[in-house]
Amino acid sequence: MLEEDPTIAITSHVFSTFSDLPSHKAVTWPNPEFRKPIATYADLAKENFIGTLTVVFRRSCLPIGLVGLNQLGIGDYPLWGLLSSRGAIGFIDRDMAQYRIHSSQYFNSKSNIEKWHHTLDSKIFVANHTEGPIRRTWINAIENDVVQNYLNTKLSEDEQPPTISGEFNDVLESTKVSEYENQISALRQAVNDQNSQIIAFQASWSWKITKPLRQVLDLFLLIISRVKNQI
Repeated sequence: MLEEDPTIAITSHVFSTFSDLPSHKAVTWPNPEFRKPIATYADLAKENFIGTLTVVFRRSCLPIGLVGLNQLGIGDYPLWGLLSSRGAIGFIDRDMAQYRIHSSQYFNSKSNIEKWHHTLDSKIFVANHTEGPIRRTWINAIENDVVQNYLNTKLSEDEQPPTISGEFNDVLESTKVSEYENQISALRQAVNDQNSQIIAFQASWSWKITKPLRQVLDLFLLIISRVKNQI
């Protein structure tokens, strides 16, 4: 695939999992939505759908001299992100490998919140080593992750948060690679501050009074969306 298409920087394919652990349920990966012949950094910013055991990449696209990469909790995802900034992602929709799950694996042994933070750190790292539209795409993905995490942990099913302000992006935009660790701390503090602002806003009378109107609006937008899909 790399030889036939010079625009591709990295390739991967389907793989399946197996394990002797009683709790393990065998799966094939990645999810169907990511199984398309050619993907881009925008797809990868949503989720790491590339299995390390399946990867072949173009050596000329390999970034060198990266500060802080070996300090991240995940090593492969940020590398895939940087490779995808230099070319397309090729995918072969065929199961050509098996991955064994076991209890002593580094990442699988982490808690969900630890995995979330490691993934967030990886996306921040890619954003800090890219420019222009690519950087903006990864920043947007980070913001979406934070909002989704907030929804999963802080809000009930019938509530939605206000849009997060530009302060989140300002924290990212103002950073430099040499200030990576300080930026991580500042980012998390900014997120915590904004979460507090959202909680305070939802406790206000203005939020509670307008809730029925927002529910009607959400229903209207849902109907419009389904009509468009049918068309």
